[in-house]
Amino acid sequence: MTNIGKDPNDRQLGEFWEDRFCDIAHSYGWEAWPFQREKGATFVDASGRQYICADVWILRRGDKQYACEIKHKTQAQNGCYGFEKYRADSLLALEQFYSNQFGHTEVLYIVHNWAKAGGKYVEENRENDWHAQFLRICEYHKKVSKSHTLYNGAVSEEPVVIHYYPNPFKLFLPLRHFLKGALEPVAAVAVTGA
Repeated sequence: MTNIGKDPNDRQLGEFWEDRFCDIAHSYGWEAWPFQREKGATFVDASGRQYICADVWILRRGDKQYACEIKHKTQAQNGCYGFEKYRADSLLALEQFYSNQFGHTEVLYIVHNWAKAGGKYVEENRENDWHAQFLRICEYHKKVSKSHTLYNGAVSEEPVVIHYYPNPFKLFLPLRHFLKGALEPVAAVAVTGA
């Protein structure tokens, strides 16, 4: 028995934590914006290939860019972080095929672990409660099963294939590992554009 779809605030919580992730990215000098909320569920590249939008896009011009899947979650009953196969497949295609004027992009699977933070509704944004890993590395370690999931705000009628990423506290790295660089944390800055 799972709690999927039982909390009517899940979408609002997800957006709240997407914005808090953007705050952290800004503090490290990245441009960051809630890509999926601005672009919609999917987008098409210049070659006509369609992708599911990542939750957040971050960019440091002249350096790198990440498409980020942001999750406000804790470990599933099996001790893993889960992710729907169809979303993982689309984001891996994005990493493989997509480029823009800033070059290639890499996909990060980023978790704000609410159990570590003190509870699902705790709103304090502490960087130590976040960790991340390249999606392609998560996929290398995946276990596969089926489960119901939220799809367009409702629980799926049929179980879907879920990729489970085991040992997340060994597999995932602190968020700063991906955001640090030549720039050390600075005051948050406003970001515009997409």
